[in-house]
Amino acid sequence: MEESVFTRCLEGIKNVKSEDGDMMTKPFLDVCKLILPILAEVETSTAKSSSSCTSGLLWLIRAMDFIVELFKNLGEHQDWSMSQIYNEAYTKTLKKWHGWIAASSFTVGLTLAPERKKFMEVLGKHGGDINTDMQKFCTEFSPILQKIHRFLASCGLDSMKAL
Repeated sequence: MEESVFTRCLEGIKNVKSEDGDMMTKPFLDVCKLILPILAEVETSTAKSSSSCTSGLLWLIRAMDFIVELFKNLGEHQDWSMSQIYNEAYTKTLKKWHGWIAASSFTVGLTLAPERKKFMEVLGKHGGDINTDMQKFCTEFSPILQKIHRFLASCGLDSMKAL
């Protein structure tokens, strides 16, 4: 009988929970590795390639770090201009990973960014307490990002720079 891409995963899933029903980390990660190329890349040393899934995940996480920092600045520094908010978030999150071309592009991109009033209007156009929700998002999402950073760092992959 021919195996599908899921056959080994389905076998592995049987070992994910202990007899007591507790999730067992190693078997869980083994199943994930069968499906997710990110974990497999770590083992095959292709993770540091600029086109790897791991590289994509790393830059996604860094972009989300920037977004979270931008939202924190927006909520905590009502007296700052949007330029200050963007620059502070960029300096704290992305600047160290960018070369001069990317950093210059960011500076040019700032000229297209909306001012605070328009930015807040867009964020709040669906109603709700935008400031409370924004703060809650930052508080709840930051630990998830940190957990992914710790995973990438444990594999030696959290310090890759832009090519």
